[in-house]
Amino acid sequence: MGRPTLHQLTSDQTVAAYLRSQLRPTTPRMEHIVTNTVRTTSTDQIGWTQVRTNGSGLLLATDGVHKVVPAIAMHRELTTSARPAQALTDAAGALGGRDNASAVVVDWSAVRREPPPVPRLGTPPLVHQ
Repeated sequence: MGRPTLHQLTSDQTVAAYLRSQLRPTTPRMEHIVTNTVRTTSTDQIGWTQVRTNGSGLLLATDGVHKVVPAIAMHRELTTSARPAQALTDAAGALGGRDNASAVVVDWSAVRREPPPVPRLGTPPLVHQ
């Protein structure tokens, strides 16, 4: 078995993230200019990803966590804490984070089940109007 690792599955939807993807310079202010939100998105802009892994779980975290808490500290909390989501949000605050710090940890190490089927093309998204 290999060493447990963290893999980022999504990226921020900000002007800075877009410019970085184009190898262009950014300014700190661009980190806060959002290009897409749940409120303003259209169904063709909703992203999704599929996770196929032999790993033991999934961490969903806001940038208030992943931009403040170093990966080594995230790994430590995920592997040793009884309440890793709480430990990660606490760590973000302790490290001086000023943004919304939210985290959810899905631990499937105890029970391995088949993942739900991937939605078919044309399946309407769950969007609150």
